[in-house]
Amino acid sequence: MDTQYICTNCPKGGYASSSGSTSCVNCSVGTYASSAGSTSCMNCRAGTYSSSTGSTSCVNCRAGTYAPSAGSTSCVNCRAGTYASSTGSTSCVNCRAGTYASSAGSTSCVNCRAGTYASSAGSTSCVNCRAGTYASSAGSTSCVNCRAGTYASSAGSTSCVSCRAGTYASSTGMSSCTTCGMCGNGTSLCMGNNCTPENYASCIGRLDCNPCPVGSHMCSSKSCSTTSDCKPVKIFQPWLCQLFYLSALMGSIAVVALITNECPANLDQISLHSSTLAIYAMKVRAFARVCVRACVCARARAGKEGGGDSTYCSN
Repeated sequence: MDTQYICTNCPKGGYASSSGSTSCVNCSVGTYASSAGSTSCMNCRAGTYSSSTGSTSCVNCRAGTYAPSAGSTSCVNCRAGTYASSTGSTSCVNCRAGTYASSAGSTSCVNCRAGTYASSAGSTSCVNCRAGTYASSAGSTSCVNCRAGTYASSAGSTSCVSCRAGTYASSTGMSSCTTCGMCGNGTSLCMGNNCTPENYASCIGRLDCNPCPVGSHMCSSKSCSTTSDCKPVKIFQPWLCQLFYLSALMGSIAVVALITNECPANLDQISLHSSTLAIYAMKVRAFARVCVRACVCARARAGKEGGGDSTYCSN
């Protein structure tokens, strides 16, 4: 009597590829058989993997990893500078400019903090803005030069600082401010522009010197920095006032002499109160004396009223 055999389907995860098989074979790693009675196993698709034999299904790669080809037995971590945000990825994405991923297996990228930047995609770190530049917000792809009149002294700055009074920054991207120079009279100077006595140098954000208000000037003994150093112009100096007074006095004497034909007896005793005007006083007094003599003598020669001191006509 012939022996009869009953055939049984291979279970899931196994297969029998030929007729007359006496047993089933487990699917190898990277493959699977999802149904019973399979004659072969299927490769796990890209983005999934099977790490053990006899698998009935494949597993999606977790976020931050990927499987680039079918039949994978494991997933690969995304390298630094790239990321995979979802499961089942077949590749990783470069971090965009302005962001970075410092470690492998990242699921997202991080914005560069303010004061730093990443100029290209796929960055693993951010770079500090150099001195003289800044980045005010996170996620910057480049840094901005400090404008003229401002500076950033250290790397990684988030803003620039205005030059203090008495200093200046003539161009963009400066890491420090330059002290305003000094004019020959001791006043400040901005940008190589000579500050005249009618100007002052207010260097906060300025590149030049400023004029003092109309009717004022800069005292040479003070450093020019603000309008408080601009002083009123003194048109009538004390010596001028005294000279004008003396001239008026001499003129009055001459007029009196012309009218009365007499020279005042005290002409030589006119009081001059300023020792600093001694030379001027002597000259003016001598000039006045000559004028009086000439006037009196002219009247005497004309025979008018016969007055006058004849001694004045002897010369």
